[in-house]
Amino acid sequence: MDDHSPHQRTADSRPEPAESAAGTVIDRPQAARLDRIRATFAQLKTVEAECGFGVLLADGTPLEPIPGIPEAAFEVFRIVGGIEGSNFRFEPPPELGSAAVFQANPHDPHDPMGPNLPIGCELHSVPRWLRGEIRGEGIYLDLTDGDVYHFDPDEYVFCYEHPDEDLEIHIFAPDIVTFFDEFVLGPRYLELVDTVLWPGAREHRVRKGRFRGQYEDTWLRLLVTAGVVDGQEGPLPGQKATRRDPS
Repeated sequence: MDDHSPHQRTADSRPEPAESAAGTVIDRPQAARLDRIRATFAQLKTVEAECGFGVLLADGTPLEPIPGIPEAAFEVFRIVGGIEGSNFRFEPPPELGSAAVFQANPHDPHDPMGPNLPIGCELHSVPRWLRGEIRGEGIYLDLTDGDVYHFDPDEYVFCYEHPDEDLEIHIFAPDIVTFFDEFVLGPRYLELVDTVLWPGAREHRVRKGRFRGQYEDTWLRLLVTAGVVDGQEGPLPGQKATRRDPS
């Protein structure tokens, strides 16, 4: 995570806070990101409906805040109820829907990662017929700091058995709103693929059929077609590419 020096601001120039759907006050930069998430998600649903890549995009549902879980998680999953392409799945963990479920799954004090919840996983390593039962490598939300991160599960097992060893993790973003805005619904999805899978995995192409020559990764294919990510093949014939508002 990069360190940035805070800009000096006068009291008069400080942006007014915004209010979330649940009545919680959030800062303007986060509100702008949430607006962009909402707009991009709607755009991607439209493009998927036109192109039929086979990507799942489920709308979010009303969620009430639960003490112990960052409010930002509820903000995101009120918009995004689920995303599933050929390589990744993102969805709200059951704990977000019920305080009873959250309290019934206390944090393991021996867990080297501390309190966390899974918010997504890779699917590339899981056979298609088992994806409803088995999860691939996870992407997690830190319940203490709010970071979104990934780690190698083999290294995790080693550190769990050897508490004195350090576990190497990759922090994608300082909060879940930034993560969804940039790494799931934004151009940094390419970094997500390279980190969780491997560099070059995203270059795999469909060999035959309707989508021959396009990306095997259906989520990347959708992002490229919608103009969110630059791609060599561009939009499908007859599909006009649009550009994501960078503001």
